This record gives sequence, structure tokens and C-alpha cells, in this order.
Amino acid sequence: YYDESWTVMSLLMLSDNFLDYNLYGSPTPTPTLSAYAPLTIRVDAGSVTNVVDSAGATWFADQQFGGANNWGYDATNQGSTSTYTATISNTLNNQQALYETERWGNPTYHFTVPSGYYQLLFKFCENYDPDSHAGGRVFSFSAAGVPVTTNLDVFAAAGAEHKAYDLLVTVASTTGQLDVLFSDRKSVV
Repeated sequence: YYDESWTVMSLLMLSDNFLDYNLYGSPTPTPTLSAYAPLTIRVDAGSVTNVVDSAGATWFADQQFGGANNWGYDATNQGSTSTYTATISNTLNNQQALYETERWGNPTYHFTVPSGYYQLLFKFCENYDPDSHAGGRVFSFSAAGVPVTTNLDVFAAAGAEHKAYDLLVTVASTTGQLDVLFSDRKSVV
């Protein structure tokens, strides 16, 4: 095969079909993302006051995005808020208050962030009695333009009413903004 290899290379060169690397530009580098961006934002959706849990973590009161606020809900897709007083089971670090408030009705959140990978921890609880059954409230949401989950039924996932259900996902943001869109549709993009 050695002789045949030289023959093929010679024929390619003589016929001017040998690959000329000078005709091709440098490849466009793929943007690199940091392993995990060093940014933590804890939001207590629907709350009007900050909450500090027993681990010392501060969960910020909900706010509208814009102006000096580099994170918050979208003014045109803000949904509605509710507060409940039921005892929430399955909570950690005395985070009962986080599950007692909510923003519902297809809100959109915006976060101005550096490009990178982000771990998002969503804390859900089905507290609304008319929807506190399997299939009562089913929704989907996306983060950074990627569907995170479709057809989420918090009551079915938690197994009971007033029971905490946490969902951890990892997403990549390359645009300087990480948007989270909720939808009562079966799928969301």
C-alpha cells in the first residue's frame, strides 16, 4: 500500500486536486462559556419582603425588570401573585415562606447575566385548593430559549397539596440575558 499511497498523492498534486489550505480562512472560534458563572440571585417570587432562611441565604423580594434592576419579572408578562398560609411539607433550611408566595399566570422573568452556564433551582408548591389534584394545573417553561420542562404537574410531581417540589436544571446563556418564560400551554419554546 506504500507505493499506491505515493501514486495517489502524486496524481492529486499533478492534477491540481490536492487540498490547498491557503484557500480556506481560519475557522471562526466557538465562544467558550465559563464552567459556572459566579453569580447567585435568589428570588422569592410573589413576595414583597426579603426572606433569610436558616442557612443564612437571602431570597430577594420579587421586583419588576428594568431601570436599575438587572433582574425581575417582565412588566407586560407579569402574571399575578398570591400568598398562602398553609404549612408546607418537605422544605429545607426553614424555607416555608418561599413556598407560601407565588407569581402565576404565565409570567416572564429576565436576568442580565454574563455568558456562562447556570444552575437554576425552581421551588414549586401547589397551594391553590381548586387545582390541588393531579392534572389541576399543568404548565411548561423555558430558560435561555431552551424548553426546561413540558407538562409539569406540581401536585403529581410532589405527590400532595402543600408539599414542596424542587427542580434543578442547568442552562447556558450566550446573549447576556437569561429569560425564563412560563406557559400554561403543553409546550413552550
